[in-house]
Amino acid sequence: MHSRSHRSDWTPATGYAVVKGGLREKMKGKGKVSIAPRAGIALVLVPAVILLFAVAPVIAQPVEVRVNATAYVEEGETFSVTIDIAGVTDLNTAQFALSFTPGVVDLRNVGQGEIKKKKFPTFMHYLSAENTLEVLMSMPIGAGVSGSGHLAEIEFVAKEGDEIVLDLSEGSLIDKEGQERTLFYLNEKFKDELNDGEISDDLKGKFEAEGHPLENPRVNVIKKDEIWDITDERKVYTVIFDAEASALKIGDTGRIPANWYGAAIRIGTEEEEDDDNDDDLKEDGEVVTPGYPNITAWKPAETVVRNAAGESRAFNISVSQIADIRWQINGTEVQTNERVAEAVYTNASAVIGTWNVSAIATNTTTGLSDMHT
Repeated sequence: MHSRSHRSDWTPATGYAVVKGGLREKMKGKGKVSIAPRAGIALVLVPAVILLFAVAPVIAQPVEVRVNATAYVEEGETFSVTIDIAGVTDLNTAQFALSFTPGVVDLRNVGQGEIKKKKFPTFMHYLSAENTLEVLMSMPIGAGVSGSGHLAEIEFVAKEGDEIVLDLSEGSLIDKEGQERTLFYLNEKFKDELNDGEISDDLKGKFEAEGHPLENPRVNVIKKDEIWDITDERKVYTVIFDAEASALKIGDTGRIPANWYGAAIRIGTEEEEDDDNDDDLKEDGEVVTPGYPNITAWKPAETVVRNAAGESRAFNISVSQIADIRWQINGTEVQTNERVAEAVYTNASAVIGTWNVSAIATNTTTGLSDMHT
């Protein structure tokens, strides 16, 4: 229970007591384990060390999980991909499915990953189909790991020349609490807007008053008038209508929102690669490469950098292939570099605050993108 300096304006059915700071649950509710299914440059500005960039507030971003793979391998070559994860907090359990094209590549080995030099004590994997690898890993109950790293390292053998897509399913990430838990109760009057997939300012205010502010919430109607999920940038809440209490029960599912990205790999021979590169030369000598562009390097390397007001700050990225690069500050586009493999964005003026700087590299031939924030 989060203590707040207000009193509840209504009282649910017997079994709950109104206390200063909100509702205190008298009866224990049942919790259930939830293993349900689906990098960072932040500019921190403080009065003494100030960086001025934009006027929009910082919005937390969902965790990124992506297949990190080379764009080209030769027939017969053994190669590895990693399932990278960036910016996770208090991760306890993770699971995902990776599908591939059988016959074109063969699965050779599945190795354990690590986050901040920590490995998951429990690590299991199996083939649920000829072309689908299922992977599950977990920390001890109540333990969590935060930061960036990779969930697994997977080794393949390239057998035939072709282009394949390693498709990463919308898996699940569970925090260290590891189970659905009741947070607070609300008036049932909010059912109608939830049924419409909407969240009013009034409802947002109720969440904030209970110590759970919503930044960019989205509603998923699981069962009209009974069950809803509210997915925010870093949290998934469940809303259940408690008929006995004539109230909406708000719970934390333990799930961590994430964006999941696969990768494309081209398999061929060295001679074929040379021929295709000749075919892909544009009039100006520029090479166009199929598949995903991978952002391979960036400066500054630190997750958080600080500057004083008036100082300039340059951001550099390198991409594995020719791409269009768009720069954003808190989601607002500020610069575009077309058909380049390296780009620099420099900003020398802004207001005090903390700002997320993103570089998005897009292959204009395939439309596939990679992003570093």
